Amino acid sequence: MTELALQDETLFAPIAGLRDFSVDGHRYYRVLAASDDPILSVGGILGLIERDAVQHGDLPRLRELCRHGAVRRRAFNHFTRLSDHILAAEVAALGPDTVKDLEKASIEARSRNDNGKQRDVEIAKYLAWGEVGMLRNAATSAELVEGWRGSVQILAKAVAVRPDAPKAFSTLATTLESARQYDLLEYVLSQAVGIEMLELQADVFRAGVRLAAGDAEGCLSQLKELEDRGRAAPRQYSIGAAGEQLRAKAHYKLGRYREAFRSYASMNTIDAASFEPTSYIADCLTRNAQAVPPLPALDRPNYVMMLGFPRSGTTMLENALAAHPRVETFEEVPSIHATTSYIDRGNKGQTEHEPRSAALYFEARERYFSALDRLRQKNGADTYVDKLPIRSLIAPFMKHLIPSQRFIFSIRHPYDVALSCFQQRFGANPAMANFLNLLDTIRIYDLTMTEWFKVHSLDDPSVHYVRYDDLVTDFETVMRSTLGFLGLDWNPAVLEFAERASERANRTPSYQKVRQGLSLGIQTYWRNYDFLFTQAEAAPLTKWAKFFGYETF
Repeated sequence: MTELALQDETLFAPIAGLRDFSVDGHRYYRVLAASDDPILSVGGILGLIERDAVQHGDLPRLRELCRHGAVRRRAFNHFTRLSDHILAAEVAALGPDTVKDLEKASIEARSRNDNGKQRDVEIAKYLAWGEVGMLRNAATSAELVEGWRGSVQILAKAVAVRPDAPKAFSTLATTLESARQYDLLEYVLSQAVGIEMLELQADVFRAGVRLAAGDAEGCLSQLKELEDRGRAAPRQYSIGAAGEQLRAKAHYKLGRYREAFRSYASMNTIDAASFEPTSYIADCLTRNAQAVPPLPALDRPNYVMMLGFPRSGTTMLENALAAHPRVETFEEVPSIHATTSYIDRGNKGQTEHEPRSAALYFEARERYFSALDRLRQKNGADTYVDKLPIRSLIAPFMKHLIPSQRFIFSIRHPYDVALSCFQQRFGANPAMANFLNLLDTIRIYDLTMTEWFKVHSLDDPSVHYVRYDDLVTDFETVMRSTLGFLGLDWNPAVLEFAERASERANRTPSYQKVRQGLSLGIQTYWRNYDFLFTQAEAAPLTKWAKFFGYETF
């Protein structure tokens, strides 16, 4: 079993006794209930109540914990069901009800983009309601404030209070995997032994650990064994999308590129079930066709958009810029939605401005910048970079709305971009639904570049183009040039972007590689997929590869 450092022992103390859950669940929850930690103690009592395992000796601790709404509510319902109206009335009278105050605090924290406060509110909501999903929400906010360690600290408690809830366990394991903390991940996986609800997920993550250690054959063998067990089990199960992605990576590592592609396709087929039908492309084209009236000039050169296309090197570039003391970056936030939503409401007569009026669009434009200002937190920063690569698709709309807007635009070989998008497991949102098969990926890439170059050129002075290849091979030169475009001097802190990325929240699939810094070199795969990119369907990518000066088949 993996030995933990002292600070990690503290971090994972909540799950140190996790194996006891499958041996004696009642005793396990009783130990938790005795904890001084409010999350663990509340979780312990709730576990006993849920299992109908509250003994007479547990009542003093139960009464004490009824100061928390989650315990009070569950205990009241429990004793009412047992027709013990004396105890039901007693627990109902204990403690204040702060739910309305919590909802108010949550709204205020979100409106101020105060992730630390939102973390605290979500924990308080768990203590009030007992829903473990609130702890997962708290962990998400904690990662934005404290990095992966802050998230893991809460997720370990979420797993401890609900060992039979696979989602918390999966989130914990994924967080450690993304942070490349494989020793800690192995420890967490070792604690899941014997817990049926967790072992399937743990086995998939174990296969991932083997792959990370360079054992691709071992990874494939473990996945095959797991798959065979799933087919033979009374309640059949599969390795899921995560397992298919691992299998694809293992096949690629072994040079089996066609098998890798088939596994990625299987991964996307499974993931597609969680996506709603999307009209994202049609909506963007409608936005581009919108008639924007002439607006007063705007001079905000210190607000720069970082665009391009997903998987084009924007995450590395954004992290490098974020390391500069005068730069604050906003990573994939829906800032432009404040503008488009206001325009759409205004054109329906739902704002104070006349539909389609210059006043409406002027106010909508101001709301974009105020949305970014609301997110500002970095002391000393005076240059703001708003990164959302897929926004390039609405370039004509932005050109009409903010003619003076300045951009950093990332370029990478189109074959690699399309392939990488197809290989990722993005969150289920309308834009990312276009990456669930390669043909759709090619289509949206071609359309995005077409829309962008309708209003911009490669020598546009308002656009600073950064090639991924140059960024990786000549990092300092590219960064000096980019900082010059922003009007900033060189700062050596930029060279430490990988270390800083290790402490930041894992917002995109790119983070696992960005955290390795420049040591990986150029990540290029397209030469191994000639069977894809020599097909007629890939012609749009070939067109853009030649446009950018890249080699093609």
